[in-house]
This record gives sequence, structure tokens and C-alpha cells, in this order.
Amino acid sequence: MKGWSHVWGSMVLIALPLSAQIVIDTTNPIQFGIYAHGALTWHRSGGFAQLGDYAKPPVPFGNAWGDGITFGALVNSPLSSLIAANQTTASIHLGFRVGFALQSVQLRATEPQRFIVSGIPTNGAIVHTINASFASFGADGMIEYTPPFHDNIRIHAGARIAWVYTATFHQLEQVSIPGANAVFTNGSAVRRSIEDDIPLARPYELAGIAGLSYNVQVEKRFAIVPEVMVNLPLATHTSTEQWRSWWIRAGVSVKVTIPTTKPTVRDTLIERDTIIKAIPDIERDTTYLLSCDFRTVVNETDEVRYEYIHRLERYQRFIPKQREIERATIVLQVFERLADSSVVLLDTLRCREIVWTDFHPLLPYIFFDFGSSTLDTRYRQLTRSDAENYVPVVSLEQMNTYYSVLNIIGMGLKNNPTSTLKIKGCVSRREQQQLPNWRQLATDRAEVVARYFQESWGIEPSRLVRMPVGVPAKPSNERHDDGAAENQRVEFYSADEELLQPVMIRDTALESAVTHLRLATRVESPTPILRWKVTVSQAERILYKGSGENQLPQQLDVELNNELMRRLVRSSDHPLALHIAVEQEGKGWQSLTHEIPLVVETLDQLRARQQVTEVDRYILMLFDAGKAEPSRSSRSVIDYVRKRIEPGSIVSVIGSTDRTGSLRYNQELSRRRAQAVAKLLQYPAAKVEGIGPDTINYDNDRPEGRFHARTVKIEVEHPRPSRAYLEKPR
Repeated sequence: MKGWSHVWGSMVLIALPLSAQIVIDTTNPIQFGIYAHGALTWHRSGGFAQLGDYAKPPVPFGNAWGDGITFGALVNSPLSSLIAANQTTASIHLGFRVGFALQSVQLRATEPQRFIVSGIPTNGAIVHTINASFASFGADGMIEYTPPFHDNIRIHAGARIAWVYTATFHQLEQVSIPGANAVFTNGSAVRRSIEDDIPLARPYELAGIAGLSYNVQVEKRFAIVPEVMVNLPLATHTSTEQWRSWWIRAGVSVKVTIPTTKPTVRDTLIERDTIIKAIPDIERDTTYLLSCDFRTVVNETDEVRYEYIHRLERYQRFIPKQREIERATIVLQVFERLADSSVVLLDTLRCREIVWTDFHPLLPYIFFDFGSSTLDTRYRQLTRSDAENYVPVVSLEQMNTYYSVLNIIGMGLKNNPTSTLKIKGCVSRREQQQLPNWRQLATDRAEVVARYFQESWGIEPSRLVRMPVGVPAKPSNERHDDGAAENQRVEFYSADEELLQPVMIRDTALESAVTHLRLATRVESPTPILRWKVTVSQAERILYKGSGENQLPQQLDVELNNELMRRLVRSSDHPLALHIAVEQEGKGWQSLTHEIPLVVETLDQLRARQQVTEVDRYILMLFDAGKAEPSRSSRSVIDYVRKRIEPGSIVSVIGSTDRTGSLRYNQELSRRRAQAVAKLLQYPAAKVEGIGPDTINYDNDRPEGRFHARTVKIEVEHPRPSRAYLEKPR
């Protein structure tokens, strides 16, 4: 049915508790048994010297060790059999014991004495002893805890109260030193031998108990349990003296469990079935219980009885029905922005061909991957037969020229047999630190380049001079990965200036009277716009791109500078495409593409009217890191350009950087470099601009792209007409 969605699910829950299953022996979980312990007792006399009215030695009796035994019967029950069962109550047992405790001890006191032995006074000693015996019958109550780390260990704590039915003593005085030759006046070495009940003995015994036991299950219902117990006295042996005894006892207990019925495992299973219906006019979820049925399921095995309560709950849930989100609507109009900031609707971009002369500096570096000496395939490499017929292919695209650098240098070496080339293999500091064979790596890099010149261009090895290897003479900063990649290179040097001189390229490009496009946008969306992207392209070639967060700006300006116009395909068959995309919350990306036709006035048409425009562009590279002053080689190019500027020329000086560093820093650095070059040109009318990082024209993911982005471009548009440019470009 439309508008209905059914969700049927079953969920099983354990009721007691949800996190664990408790097995409860509901029949007779009580254990019965017997125990027997041997004991070592410590009697602390408290310094008494006399029992009741009996003879009192002049010195007190000292502390002494004694012995004893205990034996009796026991009963034990888990706390879970008395109250609600859970993990805590199942780990606690209550223990009760009744039994006998017998102990004996000898207390001693030594009295110094002088004896007359054979008429001679002799130092000796009289030993006073009390041999005491106690017998009691009593009850022990204990709490026994099973710790979570071991099921067979139990920790005991409790108390004992007992009836002392025997408390007797035998007191003696006898000569100990000097021996058999010394006797009392009665002619014997022993006097005052007294046997009797201990005077004022307490009729009860009271003590605390602490202990530890380990359960050894012999059979299913039969266990032998080694035990260690300590009795801590809470009462003295007599009412007049501080005479106490501590027990340390060890032994075993034998326990038997005699159930009358099977243990029972109880679980609760809850099954919930929910029917969900989407309603368009409600604001929040609402759930109703339709019915609830119970059913008890009993299963038995030879060992356990299982009781399950099966609870079936049926619900109906009403949820708000989400309305379909409407797609965002994008409206775009394109205007020409005039010099006074006014705008005119633009329906066609009219362009004309101009003569363009480019002076490309030749970047004398070949770059390698970390730890590699393999020449990358992006560098164009020729066989010997291809090199014989090689014709340099030059292009206004500067990177296309750079990737032919090996062949440009190879042809220069071939055409100038007296010239030599110095080759330096370089490594980054990271390679020096991480690679033990870094010197060999740098040598291999130089060798692979030299081998290419020898094998493909037939250059004699003596003309290819290897320089000492190491880091570059002017290394890039390796605080970033980009800097390390730039230092992994081979450098070329030559005394022959023509070998590494700039490449001159003469070609045609497009120029338009329209200098800026104004994109007027409007986005209508029922949900927020998260981000946006704008691109200007032609024939699948990206000319401009911009992006941002949140709402698309209502106005965007795109400058049709010389760099952008040079990249246009000179054909009316390829319109300018303006693509706008916005990411709409809940609906994803929505886009609009607007095309502007291109009308091109050709060079032949302009020659007929003597209206040919000629532009020279000079590119300066290899600025020191963070510095604005041009290098010595760049200054010679600037001197050449200054001489080429005619009165009425339109001069632009544009600085750019790579992506390293902040946008603000790069914009300022590119502006300072452009200003330094413009100052040396000595042409006050020059337009100076710093555009910051250039990531559109140069791939900043590659080291060569970053080097080419760190440039200052000088563009000189010569006044029309000029006889030199009425001819077709050669």
C-alpha cells in the first residue's frame, strides 16, 4: 500500500540481568560437610604472675606458642537462594559451622636464685610453668565471597562464639640451674605442683575469623576444600588477666551438595513487531502498543530445566512523512565589466589574433623520486634514430618546452662540438640522513643523464663533466616535503651561454577588448547551500576556477588576462563555458552551464587593415627563497627588455609564487618581486601586479611546476602598426 512501510523485527532480551545469564538452583543449593584443622596458637599472657590465690612467682609469665585442633560439621548456602538472584548475590555464600576446639600451652617464668651446693653459694634459676588446657564447643558464622578473577577461591570473614567446658592448669616450680645437685629444702628439685581449674576462667570464647579456601571439585556433588583460617580473640581467657590466644589453623573441609530437583535457568524473550506508517501532517514520531501476549516455554535436559517467558508485543508507529525537497534553481547572467565598473550584458566574446613572442627560460634541472635514479617518463626521451631527425617542438605552454629540456640541450651539444656540459648529481638532506648509499645515489643520477646524452645524441663522454655530488648549491627549504622533492635533482652548468639560453617562441594568441567578465548569480533553494564551485573552460581546458563555502556570491569577476587569453583555442567552434555548481543540503550537487559564443578576427583580416598587435613576454625565474631581487642572469634579460620597449608600449609586470606558505605572504612576495623588476625596467607606465600562488598554469604537485610558478612575467604590447609585424610569423 502506498504510504505504508512495514518493519518486522525480533529482539531477544535476557531479563535477569540483561548482561549475563544467572543459573539458579531453586531446589536445594545448600552444601553440607565436615571439617578438621590443625592449629598453631599464640598466647599473649599480658604479664600476669598469679592465677587466683595460688602461689605467685616473683616474675611474670611470658608469651608462648601452643597447639590445638578443631573439627566439626558445616552447612553452606549461596545468598542468591535467599534473595533476588544476580551476579553479586550468586558470588556470596553464608557459612555456618559447629564444632570442637582443643588447645594446650605451656607458660614459663624464670626466677634467678642462689643455691648452697656442697657448702658453696651458687647462682641458679627456678622455672615456674603453667601447663594450661582449654576445650570448647561453639558455632562459627561466616560470609564467603568468590572473587570475579577465580571461581574456586573463596574469601572468608566472620565470628566464633563457643562454650568453654574445660579450662585446667598444672603449675610447677622446679630448679633449672645448676641442675640435679640443687634441691629445695624438701630435698626435691620440684615444689608446689598444683593441678586445678583455672580460677575465674571465662565460660565463653569470642573471636573474629578471617580465612581463605580453594574448592577442588572431585565429583559433580562432592568437593574437597583446603582452608587456612585465623582466629582473632575478642575476649580474654580469664576475667582478671589480659591472657589471650590467637589461632592460625589449616586443614580441609569436605562438602556435599544433595539437590532434590534440577537447577532452573530462567530467561525472558521479548519479540517486538512494529508497523510503521508515514503521515504527512504530524510533527513527531508517535508509537502505540496494540497488543501484548505471553507464553511460557519449558525445556528440560538430564541436567537443567529451562523456563522461557516469550513475550510478543505489537506496536504501530506513526512518523512524519518527508516532503520531496525541491531542487535549487540557479540563475546566471554574464556581463562585461567596463573600466568605470559599469556593466553591459555580454552575449558574444569577440577576440582577435595577435602575434605573441615568448622568451622561456630553460630550467636546468631534472628531478627524481625519493631514493630513485630512474629517469621519469615525463621527460621526453628519444632513440638514436629519432634524435637524428629531431625537430624542436616549442609551444606557448611553458611546461611542454621544459619536458623537452634533455633534447634541447642534446641538440645544442651536437650543434656546438666545442661546448661542454657540467652535470651535478644532487640529493636532499632527508636522503642524506636516511640512505647510507646517498653518494652512490647522487652519482647514479648524474650517470643516467650523461648516458642519455651519449646513447641518444652521440655526445663524447669527455664533454660531459661530472661535478662533486651532494646537496644543491642553492637548496630548497626542507621544512616541507615539497622542498625535499625539489632537492632530489640533477643540475646542468655550461660556460657556453647558448647551450642553456632561453627558448624563443613566436606564435599567435587571442586578445579581447573585454578585460573582465561579471557573473551575476542567484540561487533559489528551500534548503541551505553548503558550498559552491565556479569554472570557466573551453574545449575541456580549465581557464579559471573558484570555490567557497555556504551561499554563492551574487557577483563574481573573472579577469580575461593575457595568460587566460593565450590558452584559448582560436576557433569559433569552441564557445566559452561557464559552469556553476552548488551543493544543496539534502539534495546534493546542482549545476548550470552557460555558454558564450566566441567570434575570432584572424591575423589575415587584421593585416589587411594594418592593425596587427604584437606582444612580447619574458619570464624570469630562479629567485632566491624569500628574496625579491632578481638574479644576475635575470638582470641581463631585463636590460634586453628595456631596450625593446617603444614609446606607447603597454607594459605589465606580473609576479607569482608556488603554493608553499600562506596566501597573504605569497601575494606580498610576488608583488615585491614584480616591483623590483619594474624598477629596473625604468618605465613608469608599467602596470605592476602580484597574484600570489599560480596553481592553474603550473602543476604545484611536481617540483618543476613549483619552480616555474615562482616567476615574474614581463609582457610588452608594442604600439600598432609596426612594420615588423605585418609579416606572417616565421
